[in-house]
Amino acid sequence: MAEKLTRKEKIAQQKIAGDISPKKIEKYNSGKNLLRHKLGLLVALAGFLLYANSLSNGYVLDDFGLIKDNTQTKQGISAVPEIFKSSYRYGMNITDYQLYRPLSKAMFAVEWNIAPDKPALGHWINVLLFSLLCYVLFRVLNSYMKGALLVPFIASLLFASHPLHTEVVANIKGRDEIVCFLLRLYSVWAFHDYVTKGSTRAFIAGIACYFVALFAKESAITFLAVIPLFFYFFTSAEKGKYFKTVSAMGVGTLIFLLIRSKVLGHVVSIIPIEDNSLAGIKNIFLQKANAIYLMGVYLKLMVLPFPLISDGSYN
Repeated sequence: MAEKLTRKEKIAQQKIAGDISPKKIEKYNSGKNLLRHKLGLLVALAGFLLYANSLSNGYVLDDFGLIKDNTQTKQGISAVPEIFKSSYRYGMNITDYQLYRPLSKAMFAVEWNIAPDKPALGHWINVLLFSLLCYVLFRVLNSYMKGALLVPFIASLLFASHPLHTEVVANIKGRDEIVCFLLRLYSVWAFHDYVTKGSTRAFIAGIACYFVALFAKESAITFLAVIPLFFYFFTSAEKGKYFKTVSAMGVGTLIFLLIRSKVLGHVVSIIPIEDNSLAGIKNIFLQKANAIYLMGVYLKLMVLPFPLISDGSYN
């Protein structure tokens, strides 16, 4: 007895045989696009609802140093040009000036200008951006998995609901993480259009999103390695497109590093033990052993997120 074909397989066979009309093909594609959009919205809704309980939260942890008690942020919109010319923690009662993340701090300054000392605005923006991030993640996975829906949908729901993201979304300061990852996802999405459709506009958009992501958080630089891996495992990109993409990203990275160096100079600050408890371990072998152990702890929490704590710094 012949195996029963699914509707999708029947349509594929009809396409090959030429027995299906263009109108039916258009109707099928339209239906699939609608389903894709609905599933993406469901993922976004899940991300929003899971963190809706944080909308009435106040300031906590690093929110004080970067927003409520930060002398620069509280100057509002007028401080934005200066923010792009100073370190991330400028305006705090701290001597660590090694970070350069002006994008999220500029957002905080604008929000303070609109609603001074009202954390609700910051929480709303965080939750909405995380919701958008979940939607974009689904669409990116869907694109690179050749239109598959089930696996991207499940993976995106797992991402949206994973409790390890709690601190990033519930603390306003986590904006740097959200914006950085959101922009990186947009760059991956745009590069897919460039690789599969040869779109120059998509290529420019991908480079722009990656470049701006660097100003949200320096860790965006890791996508210099991630993008080629996406191309290799999920596309049949030509070697020339690998070279063009990585070269353009490399130029953007170099420009960012030059700007960062110009702003921060060559100041070497002592890492506070409160920020990184490993900095308090003088024995290099003991320090590295603890670092490896902590990496194992984080890997374990990815699979089994229990127990969780709000602050793992030095007591």
